[in-house]
Amino acid sequence: MKEVDELREELFSILNIKVGPEELASIVKEAVKEGMPPRVGRKGKGLFSLKDVVSVDHPILAKVMDYGNLTREVNDRLGKKLSKLVNMVEGDPLSLLRIAKEVLDGIVEVVVDLTVQRTLEKGDDLRPTIVPGTVGRSEVENLYLYGESYTLLDKVRLALNLVRSIGVGSNMAVYFEGPFQRYLRLRLAELGKTNLEAKDLGASRWELQQPFVTLVRLLMWVHKNFRDETVEMLKGSSGMIYFTPKDKERYNTFTFPQLNAFVSRWLENPERERALKGLWNSLAGLSNVGRKANEDVELIYSELEVLARGLVDRGILLWEPLRRIVDKYVGLCSRFNLKPSLRFVMWLEVA
Repeated sequence: MKEVDELREELFSILNIKVGPEELASIVKEAVKEGMPPRVGRKGKGLFSLKDVVSVDHPILAKVMDYGNLTREVNDRLGKKLSKLVNMVEGDPLSLLRIAKEVLDGIVEVVVDLTVQRTLEKGDDLRPTIVPGTVGRSEVENLYLYGESYTLLDKVRLALNLVRSIGVGSNMAVYFEGPFQRYLRLRLAELGKTNLEAKDLGASRWELQQPFVTLVRLLMWVHKNFRDETVEMLKGSSGMIYFTPKDKERYNTFTFPQLNAFVSRWLENPERERALKGLWNSLAGLSNVGRKANEDVELIYSELEVLARGLVDRGILLWEPLRRIVDKYVGLCSRFNLKPSLRFVMWLEVA
């Protein structure tokens, strides 16, 4: 199945070895002095942890990887090499470095193999490395709808979507169906990026806590930077948002429909685009109000999330959440002696 080969290739591309053979050899020497056993494990339980030597260049996969099972698999498959590495710490330096490199390469192989293996497991249920926020059917049967099932090909394709998605900050990634996804990845690669940070988009920390608010910010950024090339591709794109905030109970995967209505009404219309940017940028100024206002700002962004979802799903502006946003925003500005920026209200009225 070519999709399985593609999944393996994508996984290899996002795994980075954080240390070289020399540094690994040094880490192991220190661990041996402390009497650590020849195995991978957390501090005080092994020579080094998996996260000490390998990083995942994807904000969502880095969180949902099954590090416990991966560590056990590394110890099972590389146990002899780890023992050999320990036995050689005082031996020939070149041989020590050779074994250290084999251990590092072997760890990457294990991570890829086990992740693919879990995707290909028998059964028609999902895993977090396929769709974040899901659990196996055997764990919580009633989360699955009657008749809901996934073929092997379905699961591999869903896993590919996740691996190919573009990270936005540390809690979110977006996958676009269709040619726009490949286009955006290529353009980001030209910029030396695989993922985007808040500063790239001009997003506030509050925005990144709301998936659809962040998606709208991303779409505005795309339209600003690549508008001449992307409009038609973007209109035909639907997709998925992977969301993994600090609170694991909120881990979720959201879908969004084709963006034709949103792009046509809100990005291709200059007045409406200006109003949308004005609203997002005005609220971004609330990042400076301090912790005392955290609850109020959180409420504002919860309302903005409702508004953003209406824009993305149907291309319509929901006036009720907008009114509540304006009321709370003006109140906070008054409370903290900030000058409110309300030009976006006028722009929305005339757009």
